[in-house]
Amino acid sequence: MRTFTTLLFFLITVQLMSQTSSNTRWGRVSEHEINYNQVPFEPEAAAVILYEEGETELKNSFDTKIYKRIKILNENGIEAANQIIQYYSYKNLEEIRNFRAQTINIINGETVISTVDNQSIFDQQMNDYWSVKKFTFPNVQVGSIIEFRYTLVKKNFLYIDAWRFQHEYPTLYSSYNISNQSSFDMNFWAIGEKLIEYSKNNRQRNSNRWVLTNVPSYNTIDFVYNREDVSERIALQIKELNVANKTFFDDQTRRQFINDWKSLNEMLSKTLNGYRNNSAARNEASKISDGKNQKETLLNTYNYFKDNFQWNNYIGVSPTKNNRQVIDEKSGSNADLNLLFNNILKQKDIKADLVAISGRNKGKPIPNFAYIGQFDRLINLVHLNDGGKVVIDASDLNFDMGYMPLDNFNYFGLIVEQGTESFVTLQMPISTYESQQIYNIRNNQLNLTKTDKTNGYFKENSKNELPKGMREASTINNSVNILMDEINRQSRLSDDATHELIRTSYIANSELTQAFLSIENPLKNILSEYTFNEAERNRALEFNFPYFIKINVVIPKIDGYEFEIPHPFNQHLESVEGKLAYYQNAEKQKDNLILSFELLLNDSVFENNYEAVKNFFEQANSHAQKAIVLKRN
Repeated sequence: MRTFTTLLFFLITVQLMSQTSSNTRWGRVSEHEINYNQVPFEPEAAAVILYEEGETELKNSFDTKIYKRIKILNENGIEAANQIIQYYSYKNLEEIRNFRAQTINIINGETVISTVDNQSIFDQQMNDYWSVKKFTFPNVQVGSIIEFRYTLVKKNFLYIDAWRFQHEYPTLYSSYNISNQSSFDMNFWAIGEKLIEYSKNNRQRNSNRWVLTNVPSYNTIDFVYNREDVSERIALQIKELNVANKTFFDDQTRRQFINDWKSLNEMLSKTLNGYRNNSAARNEASKISDGKNQKETLLNTYNYFKDNFQWNNYIGVSPTKNNRQVIDEKSGSNADLNLLFNNILKQKDIKADLVAISGRNKGKPIPNFAYIGQFDRLINLVHLNDGGKVVIDASDLNFDMGYMPLDNFNYFGLIVEQGTESFVTLQMPISTYESQQIYNIRNNQLNLTKTDKTNGYFKENSKNELPKGMREASTINNSVNILMDEINRQSRLSDDATHELIRTSYIANSELTQAFLSIENPLKNILSEYTFNEAERNRALEFNFPYFIKINVVIPKIDGYEFEIPHPFNQHLESVEGKLAYYQNAEKQKDNLILSFELLLNDSVFENNYEAVKNFFEQANSHAQKAIVLKRN
């Protein structure tokens, strides 16, 4: 029997402190489970996974017996009655067998079991590769316990998402055991802070069993690109393909199995080159006017693509059409469009690398094992003569050039070039928001004219959709805390089309009769989003995108009122080598009050600076709470 080669420490079994344990059996519920009504470490949880276990046997296939038991804690948890299991149905490489499910209710002290019948179970094909099994539990109410079990059979060993200990609901007990009775050596990755920490503290050689208890839901993980991806889990990959087992794999699987990036890159490069058509790309490039300089020519190509080609919403690293087909049909997949864009740039003598990336929604790629399935799309990395670099996704051009969809920025990508194994960091360009708020008095009413200048992901026309799990940013507030009605709004692009300009006029809906008015920090709501509740954190902090916000406010002297500025008000903070900065200032100039606010977040990922980032935002939040009072004499 083969053993597992570990990249992290093994994890020993940890006993659950409650009565939910490995004694749990199908159809039998304990008094403790019946009375359990709230999760101490996540009190607002709508449901809880009382128990789950996975038992894997690796022979000629990867067979995992899975059992899960869930309790409904409140009305919001009833949605747990609708379950979905996703599996890779392409060429039957994954199958779900021996499926059973039932609802357990305790009525008048008696156990009542309702079985999920076949009419409530159905399989649905999502695309050419993936399918889902959907099923609904009957008679579910608050207090119900639902349980299901099945066997998941995997015939594709290239990469295995073996077991997940963390889910959308908290988990009291989760165990996973694997028995390798094949002739394959395997690598495994322990992912997640709790799992890694337990592994470090409880190393046990030759153990293929892991148990975690009292695991919070992944919804409690904040400031990450993908909550499910960083959750507690075990992943496996074949370390070496034994020659004696070549007949086990079909030809396509053997071609996909490559244990080094250089070989994988050679295969992917040859595949892409087979879809290139230089004459078609040259002819299409001739339709695009050359600019005064290289950057202008690039922008012309960018805009030509935006106007003439359409993405069919299919992503992948392998093309489905050659260049000529894409040109004729004016549409294609992510790989189709980016390959054509790359070839047209080549005809324009502009150097560009094709880069294979993994979207945030797919998960962060792991560089220390070579598997093309980690990547799910292509982009272009353009090299300008002045040394500048621009990232472009030719399948989604709803942004300004250089600002790809946020989902594309996920640490690094693989440069697709034969004979190399080069990775490139995907550096996000900074987005800016500048606002001028000018107040004045007319007919004893307060008026405001606000002029905003934005670019990047702050632009309203960017049609940006946040990746799964990311927060929507709060809006910039008006400074004077008084109800105002919008009376006019105009927007246009700047002359160079790089910024959006918005001019908005407001008028207070009542005359100035208040004893005092509060002048608040317009960045207060944004700063309040940065609340860090973890005492310590090893995983990186991941933010939507880097940005710089600058707001200037002018408030005139109002007859009968005086400004009261708290002391100290003026502040200037910096942290993490200048990547974080905050500034607020108030001063009287003649009869006006001049306010200035700035916030800089100059990176989207902070890997080893949790304490510094936490302290910075705590201080900034504290200063942002200070309000200036406009008080009647």
